[in-house]
Amino acid sequence: GVGGIEWKTLERIGRRSHGYKTELLINFNVPKFDRHAGWLDSFGQKPRPKFIALLNDVMGTEEWQRIWDDPPSREERYQAVVRLYLKRIADQFKFSVASYPVRTVETEELKYCLIYACRHPLALRIMSSVLYGVQKRFLSERAIYVASKHPQLRFDVPDFREPNYE
Repeated sequence: GVGGIEWKTLERIGRRSHGYKTELLINFNVPKFDRHAGWLDSFGQKPRPKFIALLNDVMGTEEWQRIWDDPPSREERYQAVVRLYLKRIADQFKFSVASYPVRTVETEELKYCLIYACRHPLALRIMSSVLYGVQKRFLSERAIYVASKHPQLRFDVPDFREPNYE
């Protein structure tokens, strides 16, 4: 869920002295955020006050509620909430931030976003490299899965392995 990443917790970490090496790796479960906001469970109804309070605590603001005032598609809502969260972390704590959507192989449905925040640019480059490798493996596994379910498509599965220069 989204509990445990309340903004007051992030503030304690984000406001540490810049002399400390600080990185954040957050499982930002934006589909659960969507459910708590009332979109899945209360279509056409106002979200429950308890969930609104939880999401206000997680985001550290009520700004996220505007996303639900004029609801875009589910994917656009997810992207908008993640962008807002990243912007708040970057602006308030002077972190460099990035997010990576973790999706199911079968349907490519969003499971959660992995959010990375740090103050050192090299750390962000290293994490970007790691996530690039994860993305390559995902694409390869997705291609294999689709080929197994639809053999009539007959396409070549891309080879994302690292080249061998020997």
